[in-house]
Amino acid sequence: MRSRAARPGILLEIPSTVRAALATALTYLFAFFFTFLMVSAACIASILGLRGVLTALVAAWARMPFWLVGRRLHIRGSERIARSGRYLVVANHSSMYDIPAMLAVMPNLAIMGREKLLRIPLFGFFLRRINYIPVDTSSIRKAADALRVAVERTQEGLSVGMFPEGTRTMDGQVHRLMRGFVRVLREGRLDLLPLRIDGTWTLKPKNHWYMDPRERIEVKIRPPIAYDRLAHLGDDEIVDMVRRQIMAHPGEQGATRMKRTDGWVFIVNPIAGNGFGASLVPTVKEMMARHGADGEVVLTKGKGHATELAAEHAAKGAKKIIGVGGDGTMSEIAQALVGRRGVTFGAVPAGTGNDFIQILGFPDRLDEELWDIFFQAAETGMDVGRCNKKYFINGMGLGFDAQVAMDNYHMENGGEVEKGSSKAKYTWHIVKNILFYHEKPMRVTLEGRTVEQCSFLNTISIGRRMAGGIFITPKAFADDGLLDVCMTDPLSVPMRFKELISFSRQTHLSDPVVHYHQVNKVTFEFDDKAPAHLDGEVTFAQRFDIDILPKALRVIYNPKGPHYFGKPGV
Repeated sequence: MRSRAARPGILLEIPSTVRAALATALTYLFAFFFTFLMVSAACIASILGLRGVLTALVAAWARMPFWLVGRRLHIRGSERIARSGRYLVVANHSSMYDIPAMLAVMPNLAIMGREKLLRIPLFGFFLRRINYIPVDTSSIRKAADALRVAVERTQEGLSVGMFPEGTRTMDGQVHRLMRGFVRVLREGRLDLLPLRIDGTWTLKPKNHWYMDPRERIEVKIRPPIAYDRLAHLGDDEIVDMVRRQIMAHPGEQGATRMKRTDGWVFIVNPIAGNGFGASLVPTVKEMMARHGADGEVVLTKGKGHATELAAEHAAKGAKKIIGVGGDGTMSEIAQALVGRRGVTFGAVPAGTGNDFIQILGFPDRLDEELWDIFFQAAETGMDVGRCNKKYFINGMGLGFDAQVAMDNYHMENGGEVEKGSSKAKYTWHIVKNILFYHEKPMRVTLEGRTVEQCSFLNTISIGRRMAGGIFITPKAFADDGLLDVCMTDPLSVPMRFKELISFSRQTHLSDPVVHYHQVNKVTFEFDDKAPAHLDGEVTFAQRFDIDILPKALRVIYNPKGPHYFGKPGV
């Protein structure tokens, strides 16, 4: 098998840390200068109709970024490309260097990429001259227009290059493939030419400004697949085939990343969501295999077991511990992970309320695309609340909501509180306490002063959403180092109904009976033991000392979702 490579760079014999610094400096200093020279020459060649010169210049430009960082671009399997062939060229996509790598394989390719590149002066003109196909993903219609242009290019006799994942992945893995390439393949009646690109993710991953040229950079050209063989296959079969082709195969360079060493452990509450947790186990295992996540799936056996499992696996070296269940399961796992370095907590919602997951920017249920985002494992620091040495990760309450939570539980085993109520009974407990709950006198120490008062509702939050969908503390951010405290005055029964409607409509902050504070600690003291709930779990005390632990928990969040982080990634 033939292998061809770009010329070696000037940094190969330099120690890796120094080489990374020099590679970054050389790239930022000279890449745009060399590109300007190449683009100027290419534009002149294009205007004069010197198509062969234009192709040669594109080939030279495609190799230049790798030369600057001191790395050869190794291309294996070039003999598989037929000179007269018309291909849909597809590849994995984890770095901006993938585009020049693909053009180095086929310089006359009509490659698809971001629309905003056309806005760069002169360079945009150059891209248009080499049949660059801009993709505007701001709407489905505009994305479909780009696919139509790609089909037109094939009818002109050109090969088309696409990255089926649609964007660079965060972790170097192959994620969900968009199906637009299937349309181009079918309507253009093209042979399929899969490429596997390795080394570029380490060189320049997404959202990193520096270059790290420590890995070999290689493009493997897979055997072409004739259109006649593909024509009778369904779309799903083609997508699966392409996915297998652009993934690293056993023994290849990228295969070392396919089996992760970061120790994923999924702790599943099988009874969460009336059994939905148990039904997710096959999906969790399938997604772990698909994303190359090395680890195991374990099931809880009762109250408190999730905390034990999380502590056990963290002690064994697990790096990512994921809860699959409702808010109670997530809170149990967090008890063992708060303040623990080197461990990241993640959540897969499987409960009925699922208030905590909103902080992380994920919805109540994960579809295939969200699973991809989840396994990219974007991390950030999250605040944790502490009440009498117990932690809460979404919120706690005293007063009406604590009484509802207590009524929703029954006492067993010498006073231990155990959950034991249906959804219908839970609704009845809400109605009953709206009608008959009596506010208890208490002493509140807040912002340096102590006052005696009665209050219908006292919510202390890290997140914004409580009670299965009510945004009680809508100003909260989970990384600002502050507790959001929402309190009400004593309320008559008609006022209770009125305020609950205001809370559900998120208009309550303007009501004079509602008081909102953002503090780092607060104390509630009662004459006798009173109930409180922490993330829905009931506890009793006479005095509640509450404070916040800033960014005490590392979590996986959805950077594209409506998360509650003001400065994510820190």
